Amino acid sequence: DDQVLSDYLTVWNGEAGWQDILGTGGVGVALIEPYAPVVEEMTTAGWQVVYSDQQAVVLAAPASQAGG
Repeated sequence: DDQVLSDYLTVWNGEAGWQDILGTGGVGVALIEPYAPVVEEMTTAGWQVVYSDQQAVVLAAPASQAGG
């Protein structure tokens, strides 16, 4: 579906609206490549890095956002 791909790219690139997309989906934990632009956006927005290596970063949403 084109909307799914569009949403994925918006989030991955940390573009305007990424927080709304994750919030609407009730995302509380994210697994992302460490070089994805959104990683810096997420940490700035209060997401906590709970794991990180050369292949992936796992981030947990702020308590106020977790679970939608």
